[in-house]
Amino acid sequence: MPENNKAPNRRPARRRLACASRLVCLIGVTMLGGCALNPATDGPDLVLMSESKEVELGRQMHPEVLKAFPRYADEELQLYVQALGDRLASTSHRNELEYHFTVVEDDTVNAFALPGGYIYVSRGLIAHMNSEAELAAVIGHEIGHVTARHAVRQQSRATLLNTLGSAVGVATGVPIAGGVANIAGGALVRGYGRALELEADGLGAEYLAKAGYPTGAMIDVIDILKQQEKFEIDRARLERREAQVSHGFFSTHPDNDRRLAEVVHAAKKLGPGTPDVHHSDTFHSQVDGLEFGDSGWGGVVRDSMHYNLPYRIKFKLPDGWHTSGKPDRLLAMAPQGEAALQVSAQPINNMRTPRYFMVRQLGLTLRDGQEVTVAGMPAYLAIAERAESPYGRRPVRYAVIFDEGNGFAYIFSGAGENDARGTATDNLFIPAIFSLGKLDADDFAAAEPLAIEFILAEPGMTFASLAAESPLSAYAEQQLRLLNNQYLDGEPQPGERIKIIR
Repeated sequence: MPENNKAPNRRPARRRLACASRLVCLIGVTMLGGCALNPATDGPDLVLMSESKEVELGRQMHPEVLKAFPRYADEELQLYVQALGDRLASTSHRNELEYHFTVVEDDTVNAFALPGGYIYVSRGLIAHMNSEAELAAVIGHEIGHVTARHAVRQQSRATLLNTLGSAVGVATGVPIAGGVANIAGGALVRGYGRALELEADGLGAEYLAKAGYPTGAMIDVIDILKQQEKFEIDRARLERREAQVSHGFFSTHPDNDRRLAEVVHAAKKLGPGTPDVHHSDTFHSQVDGLEFGDSGWGGVVRDSMHYNLPYRIKFKLPDGWHTSGKPDRLLAMAPQGEAALQVSAQPINNMRTPRYFMVRQLGLTLRDGQEVTVAGMPAYLAIAERAESPYGRRPVRYAVIFDEGNGFAYIFSGAGENDARGTATDNLFIPAIFSLGKLDADDFAAAEPLAIEFILAEPGMTFASLAAESPLSAYAEQQLRLLNNQYLDGEPQPGERIKIIR
C-alpha cells in the first residue's frame, strides 16, 4: 500500500484520551477530598470551602449587599426580626453559627441569604405577611439554605466543572470553549433551583415546628407569594417592563406542590404537638407604621403629585400613570405603557447653561431647542435625536432645569412608543415639566412615605370602598387585597383586623 494510503495512526489520540481520563479522575479524587457530610441532610456534599472561609465570604459580601439594599431605618423592627431569626436558628442543624438577620429597604417581595449566616428580608415582603408564623416561615426557609450550605455547594460544583473542562481541553489538545463550560456549570447551578429550594422548604418547616410555630404557615406563604407574583407579572406586562419577582426563594412550581405538602406534614411531627407561638399583637405592632410602596428616588406620589424630599421639589404626573423609583431616577409610565417619562437629577458642576449641560454632560444631539423659565429657574427644552428611552433609541423630549440654589440640574426625558418625531406626546410631558416647583411648608407632610395601618373592619366595608379613600395612586384595590391575602376574592368581615395604607 502506498505510504499516503496508510491507515491513520490513532495511538496519539488514544493516548491523549487515556491521559485525559486519568487526569479527570485525579482531579475528581483531589477535589472530592472536599466532600463532607452535609450538616442538614447527613448526605455527602462536594464542598471546596471550609466553614471558616464560608463565614468570611458572607462577612465580606455583607457590606456590598447593603450598598444595593440599604438597611431599613427602624431599629425596633430590626431587633424584632433578629430575635425571631435567632429563635429559629437555635433549632437548626448549624446553631453554632452567628446569624445576622437584616430588614432591607426594598419594596419588592424578596428574601435571600449569603453563606455563613447572613440573611435578608425586604420590607416589601414583611408588608405582605399576615402573621409572625408566616414571617418565620420565610426566615426558616432562608436558614435552611444556610444550614444545607446551598450557596457553597453551588460554588463548588461550578468550580469543579470549570476545572475539569479546562483539564480535558489541555489533555486532549481540543480546546473547550468557555461558553460550553459555563453552560455545563450553569446546568448544575440551575439544579440548585427547585430541588434545593424544596429542601430549604422542608428544613424551614422543621425549624418552624421545633420553634413552636404551625408548619402550615409555610404553605400559607407560598399562596401569598403566588398571588403577589401573579399581580406583579400582570402589572409589568401592562406597564411594558420586566417583572420584579424573586425566583430564588420557595418552590412555587406546580410540580412541587404535592412534595411541599409532604415535607411540611413530615416536619409537623417534630413540633410540640399543638403550636404554642402566635405573638399576633407583637407582629401587628411591628408592622403597623411600616413604610409601603416604592420609595425610590426619595419620593412619594399622592394623587399624581410626586413629592421629593431629598431635592425638596414636586411635580405633577399625568393622571393614572404608574411609577417605579430607582436609586437615581423616577420612571412614570402611561396606563397602557404607550408613553414614559423619566426624571432624574445631577450636579450642575461647571456647566454654564442648561443647553450646554444637555450637549456636554448628557451627550445629546438637539433640535427645536428653546430657552424657558420653570418656577423661576433657567431651563432648556429640546428634542434629542436618537436618544435612549424605554422603547429603544428614538427622538425624545428633553428638559433640563437648573436649580442653582442647591446646585442640581433636574432632567426630564419623555418618549412615546409610536412617536417618530418626539412631539406627539408633548401634551403630556410639557405640563409635567412646567409643574415643577419647590416644596412649601404644607408639602412636607404630604411627602412623608405611605405606611401600613391596621384597622378593624366595619359592617359593609369592602376593598373597593377602602380603595376609593386610599392614597394609593394605582391598583389600589388589588394592592389592598394582596396585603390581606384576599387577592382573588373575599371582603373584610366585621371585626376583622385588616391592613390599609395611610
